[in-house]
Amino acid sequence: MTEIRYVSIDGISYPVVLSDETEALLKAKADGKASVGFWDRNGEGQQDLSGASYLVEDLEDADQKFLEQVVRRHLGLPWKITETRRLLIREFAEEDADQVPKEAEDGPADEIFYAREKLKDYIRCQYGFYEWGIWALVEKETGQLVGKAGLTPIENEHFDGISMELGYHIFKPYRRKGLAVEACRGIISHVKETLEEPVFLYAKIDASNEASIHVIQKLGFVFIEPECSGEVPEHDPSAWYLPEY
Repeated sequence: MTEIRYVSIDGISYPVVLSDETEALLKAKADGKASVGFWDRNGEGQQDLSGASYLVEDLEDADQKFLEQVVRRHLGLPWKITETRRLLIREFAEEDADQVPKEAEDGPADEIFYAREKLKDYIRCQYGFYEWGIWALVEKETGQLVGKAGLTPIENEHFDGISMELGYHIFKPYRRKGLAVEACRGIISHVKETLEEPVFLYAKIDASNEASIHVIQKLGFVFIEPECSGEVPEHDPSAWYLPEY
């Protein structure tokens, strides 16, 4: 079975090859086309779907939203996560590395976002596998990249559901405008609208970072006392969580 569907992005139509046939998927890859492999869990023999960028078990899962994600990632176009009053929250694109400033308090993880090759790998591995990660915050009025925020899946053996760590960072010229709170509220709403499973939202904040603690408190997060360390993974005294989730 092989079929071609089309996805329109910014007025341009792009083909997506859907197939359970090795040759068709390898040809699509060689032709530079986005492709989705149909994995038959109950089929006989070993399927070779190595030419596919993504796999589905049921063709009904390959709806237009899913196919647009496939095409956008194939082309390196960022997927929009959500919007707030002032911000567009979207996946990072490789060229965003040129807009991300280097700041004095940056750690090794921050380098990912201003080193092109590292950002390229992050986009491919983090978004491509988890579909969650740290996202770009773009000011809608100016189109300027003003910070980053998002959710990273974490292991938590103490919680029967999905656990994710909230992270946020507003670049210096754009601080003290309430953008961190606005972005995080938008992200938390996105979680509530997107996931049906129970979610444990968790944040780690250095005890000396008063500005970040103020943000997390405004979001309704509660400090986890050290004696409650069994409730969170890799606990340290700077752990906070959101009770309503």
